[in-house]
Amino acid sequence: MKKIIAFMLAFMLIVALLCGCNSFVETGREAVEVRYTPAVDSVETDYVYKYNWYLDEFVLLPDTKTVHHEEEYEVRYNITYEDSSVRSEWQTVDKETYEKARDKLPP
Repeated sequence: MKKIIAFMLAFMLIVALLCGCNSFVETGREAVEVRYTPAVDSVETDYVYKYNWYLDEFVLLPDTKTVHHEEEYEVRYNITYEDSSVRSEWQTVDKETYEKARDKLPP
């Protein structure tokens, strides 16, 4: 019985700590910087084990393929929270949001 009560108290303490950590409320955000990464195709190599019937064992062989990476629009925001703390964060955004943020920045 004591173990169950101790477990329940520990569980309630953990839940209280986890719920209390997410109490940041954003009060404002300001775009500071933008960056654009164009679409690109790259060659990537992974190594996989394949069974070699001649040697009767597994061997490590390269698996090379072309991978397409889409274009990416990013904006770095200075986010202000209700406790007056400021955090800088890069966020991936759509093209329209990227262009609006870019136009507001000084040259």
